[in-house]
Amino acid sequence: MKNINIENVQSIPITQIRPFHDHPFTVTDNEDMAKIVESIGKVGTITPLLARP
Repeated sequence: MKNINIENVQSIPITQIRPFHDHPFTVTDNEDMAKIVESIGKVGTITPLLARP
């Protein structure tokens, strides 16, 4: 069996990322989200995001 690596790490502008229809994730604008936003503002994103074409 042939082993094919389909992963490709790239840096892309956030303006090129769009939500997909019926995605299962929700964003709640509450105190926890405010803490996350503050943390990202201070130290940046530690875990990379995963996006699909």
